[in-house]
Amino acid sequence: MSEADGAQHDSPVTKPAPPARDPSAGAVRVAPPEPYRCRVRMKFTKQGAVRFLSHLDLLKCVERALRRAQIPVAYTEGFHPRIRISFGPALALGHASVCELMDIDMADDIDADDAARRLGAALPVGMEIRAAHLLERGARSLQASVERGRYHVAVEAPPDVSRDALAAAVAGFLELTEITLQKKTRTVNLRAFVHDLRVAEGESLALEMLLQMGQEGSVRPEDVVFALFGGAAGVAHAERVALQARIDGTLVEL
Repeated sequence: MSEADGAQHDSPVTKPAPPARDPSAGAVRVAPPEPYRCRVRMKFTKQGAVRFLSHLDLLKCVERALRRAQIPVAYTEGFHPRIRISFGPALALGHASVCELMDIDMADDIDADDAARRLGAALPVGMEIRAAHLLERGARSLQASVERGRYHVAVEAPPDVSRDALAAAVAGFLELTEITLQKKTRTVNLRAFVHDLRVAEGESLALEMLLQMGQEGSVRPEDVVFALFGGAAGVAHAERVALQARIDGTLVEL
């Protein structure tokens, strides 16, 4: 018997054929859940010590308060999910406000007034929720819609600067069509960013001003006061009192 005849051969292993697949029994595709159920817009103040919170610190402060209040907020996807929240145009450090805005996405349907009450109780002194309402689906974001901000500005000036002198400086400013302002990366026409400027009522040295802000750029109250008096005057206190957005072609206060 040859070596080949004497060799032992393993019998081939026959695997059972897979069961016939029913084409109609494919895996069910489940649509991913919506990123949020509803969106609530809240108006809040920023006064006292919280005036000195940076925009990033403000975000962290509100996130902590939302967790303490156990509000069912929606989160972003990814490895480091964050609360889905957005703010209006950033407020300069040290400025006060009675009209700051934030949009918060909720994971469940919620009553806006109840959410505002619960969040307000968890926020620090100086941050008070003034109003809240549900937004319609498809509403424009705050960053895309806010165009102007109104400020009340107390002016710090030498004793010889009277209200009449302030009014004269304002009148001279408004007569100009171009006032150059050198920003960090570009030069802009400051006059084009100032839509209203007047001496505030009362006996103190104060201004009311309506300034451009948003995606087209922005200026600060300090820029306007510097243009009026150079280095001879400054801003003692600035408070944002209203934000305006264009809705159906008309500017309205939010």
